[in-house]
Amino acid sequence: MPAFVGVADDQESRLRGLSFRKKLGVNEGLLFIFPQEKILHIWMLNVEIPLDVAFFDQDRKLINIHSMEPDDGEKSYPSAKPALYALEMPQGWFSRNHLTTGATLHLSRPPSAQTRRFFSQY
Repeated sequence: MPAFVGVADDQESRLRGLSFRKKLGVNEGLLFIFPQEKILHIWMLNVEIPLDVAFFDQDRKLINIHSMEPDDGEKSYPSAKPALYALEMPQGWFSRNHLTTGATLHLSRPPSAQTRRFFSQY
């Protein structure tokens, strides 16, 4: 299931996330990379589109998925276990692609500045 994802691998980009985005392509998303594995919490502050978030551990194995609706950012969506990655995609993307707990996240190439810029323009 190929997807084109931006990368949020520093504090600023992780805080910004997909805030103020009006839309995402059907196979577009954002991969959050954290400095260490821990229980992660994702929220929808200033996010205007419904999303799913999947959490992955250090071995890139899918831990759990949450469906998220736009809200005021007060609701938090946690990983069920310590995670290193969180992948936000359009709502329904994981189920449409039959991805469930235990699936492996594959990255075709290392994150690049160009990929990060794709998301910084919104």
